[in-house]
Amino acid sequence: MFGMGISGTNLTHLNGPRGIWVDPNGDFFVGDSNNHRVVKWPVNATNSILVADGFGQGPLSTRLNYQTAIIMDGCVNIFILDAGNQRIQQFTPKNNVGITIFNGSYNSG
Repeated sequence: MFGMGISGTNLTHLNGPRGIWVDPNGDFFVGDSNNHRVVKWPVNATNSILVADGFGQGPLSTRLNYQTAIIMDGCVNIFILDAGNQRIQQFTPKNNVGITIFNGSYNSG
């Protein structure tokens, strides 16, 4: 189901999965970190569906950069910790353009 142990960029493969969430329908949402995207694997599917990003790494609202965690609220909004861009992005069910709800930077000391 999840790429048969082969990394790649097509929708049948994952490359560095980080974070997983299962919705009330039993569909899996997987943070495909090295491909800078989140994909949905519906129950009994053979391919995933692009949910967030997939356009390449970067700080634009349509892009992710090494996301590390996923959570979902009761309205099926997806919240993604976009670690490489130091922000939390919200994606709504019908929109793959993220909304930045938190933007920070790392500080030492």
